[in-house]
Amino acid sequence: MVKDLFPKELLNQLPPYFQSQINKIAASINFLQLAIWNEFNTTFVSLQLLEYLLELNIESVSKPTFQKNYDIVKRKHEERLEQEKNAPTLKKWATILLTIQTQIKSVESKSVQATDAFEKVKQLISLTELNALPSFANEIRTQIGYSIRSLSISCWNKQNDIKSSLSLINFALQINVSDEAKLKFKQDKNELEELEKKYKGVLVCHFCDKNPPDDNSGISQTIYNETYRSYIPRRVQFSYTDVTIPRCKSCKEIHSKGSEKYYLIFFAILILGVIIGAMTDGEHFIIGGIIGAVIGWVVGKAVEGNQVSNSGIKDASESTLSKHPLLIDRIREGWTFSKPSA
Repeated sequence: MVKDLFPKELLNQLPPYFQSQINKIAASINFLQLAIWNEFNTTFVSLQLLEYLLELNIESVSKPTFQKNYDIVKRKHEERLEQEKNAPTLKKWATILLTIQTQIKSVESKSVQATDAFEKVKQLISLTELNALPSFANEIRTQIGYSIRSLSISCWNKQNDIKSSLSLINFALQINVSDEAKLKFKQDKNELEELEKKYKGVLVCHFCDKNPPDDNSGISQTIYNETYRSYIPRRVQFSYTDVTIPRCKSCKEIHSKGSEKYYLIFFAILILGVIIGAMTDGEHFIIGGIIGAVIGWVVGKAVEGNQVSNSGIKDASESTLSKHPLLIDRIREGWTFSKPSA
């Protein structure tokens, strides 16, 4: 219709007297293509109109604007053609994006653990494949990066899982996103690393250095500090406090199994010592019990230690607890695990 109403061959042959009318026609065509793009979100017709417009003999300050609009529409049109060509690929990654967003909701509702959410992201996304996609996938790459960032934030805000949160941010940093997005991801990483350093042993289980602590699995430990002692008369004064050492559910189970084995072996060897002492000489059952108790303690502790060390975690002994960030300074100040006696 535009070609019929405004034939370029005729318009370009008009004398300079009609130049202002030609410029107005060009401006109207430009306005028309903008309206079509805004209303119908199509680049094909807008591109054709701009191509036709630029074939007119235009002498106007708006000509650079027309050229700029043409370059923008042409680039957008080429991107859309590329997207249509790669629609199946985009659909695949769009589905992955939706899955990540679903994981965010699940983490926030605590129906999915943060560690499982991170594993899910690793299963869903091949970084090599995603980063190898041509420029048409820039937008989807950025959206996936930001979604993983949101998942990282949810892991920290809703489940206090600093390890999973950091792992997700590090994963997002491996995606070829824009410089602006990468800068935000790096800022998040720095903030999380500062928090991890500041609250070491509190945000992450001290025994496995991997899982977030569980509210019902902490170790309650009483520590004592001698404040006054006299020898005549013999008297001691002290203060005490209870400290809860954060621990994850998995480490609690491992420690419990080790303790069960210790007590089982200890009492078994103790009873065996009593029986052997009674059989050799009826009066020696006490000595047999003492020997059995000593051997049972040594063997039981060894088995308990192996149970824990084979699982790759620290034991729950006083020696280990004394090195915990919540206790190490107090131990240096003179606090002890044993109650002072006069």
